[in-house]
Amino acid sequence: MQLADADAMRRAFYRMVGARPVDPALNAFGASQDDVANELLTEGAHEAQRFMIGAGYHGWMRRFGPLVLDEDDEGRFAVLPVDFLTAQGWRRQSALEDASGRSWGKEADGRDPLSRGNVYWIPDYTTLRFGRGALVPTEVYLRYHYFHPTFGSSEETVDFPPDARRLVVCMAAQAAVDEDWVPGQEEAMGRIDRALAKARQRARRVAVTSKRQRQVQEPPVFGTRW
Repeated sequence: MQLADADAMRRAFYRMVGARPVDPALNAFGASQDDVANELLTEGAHEAQRFMIGAGYHGWMRRFGPLVLDEDDEGRFAVLPVDFLTAQGWRRQSALEDASGRSWGKEADGRDPLSRGNVYWIPDYTTLRFGRGALVPTEVYLRYHYFHPTFGSSEETVDFPPDARRLVVCMAAQAAVDEDWVPGQEEAMGRIDRALAKARQRARRVAVTSKRQRQVQEPPVFGTRW
């Protein structure tokens, strides 16, 4: 079944957990209709993104900058964009580049605050730090993967490859099971686990296909949209 939009994904989520938007178990959290589903689908989307990016998926990319550098007792740093999910490259290639697009620096182990030279690390979702003595270009840009938009927000859109959207629903359902309100908890866990395994296989195929296409396509366009 094709999950064409956010409403279709909400319906699929309710079916998978065996609930309805008006169920008391959902409203007991003090939320209005669909709030719990939207929260869990957003969480599921972010986990699904991490899974697909880890499998080599080429998407959800933006270029941010030039970075505005500041300094504190720990050295120089820059504030990350608010929708930052993870840097591109996963340490295989620097996520930073100069104004011409030339790669700069190398990602270091953030557990070593005394890292020196042309290195950087990202200790959390808000900050990027530079090694002491790093020769940072006058203009430096960050290539990163951005968080999927929040379900139920004014910016709601399904920014996910159609053939992998089932993974979002399954991961949202798994998060719902962890909250211990899903009807028929034991039976639901088995059903959701089986569906999740299938969704991961399918999503992995989508990611591998994207990775192969990436090896032969033109330079990436930042800001993927469907």
